[in-house]
Amino acid sequence: MRVLLLLLLLVFFMMPIDGIATDSTLDISKLNANRAQYDGQQMTLRGYLVVGPESMYLVTRLGYDKDYWAKDSGCLSLLNTGDLGEKEDLYNGKYIEIRGLFRASNYSYGISLSECGLTGLDIGGDASGHIKIVNTEQRH
Repeated sequence: MRVLLLLLLLVFFMMPIDGIATDSTLDISKLNANRAQYDGQQMTLRGYLVVGPESMYLVTRLGYDKDYWAKDSGCLSLLNTGDLGEKEDLYNGKYIEIRGLFRASNYSYGISLSECGLTGLDIGGDASGHIKIVNTEQRH
């Protein structure tokens, strides 16, 4: 019994400190800069949602004005979004939490009107089911 407890403790302390275990705190810029490391992983991210006429994306801050196509861009395209319908105005510009599958390349999704380079977060065609508005008091 003690051996089992020791093994469990050992496994617990060997878990990585960053990455999927703490994915909700992963910065969009760090994710983009290390895209190969995170490709194909489910993760939860926080940022500001921008809803355009043909695209949705997540940015580190509103008014993000750096190079959207830079390797360490603070902008992430949302892929396979579905439709927000009447909730579009409710979510646009809000600080949100979103869960999806990270893709290092969005080429397989066809022609993209995204403004955020080649990476993306696939949210399974259910935007309103994967997006949650977060109070600004809950920000990290």
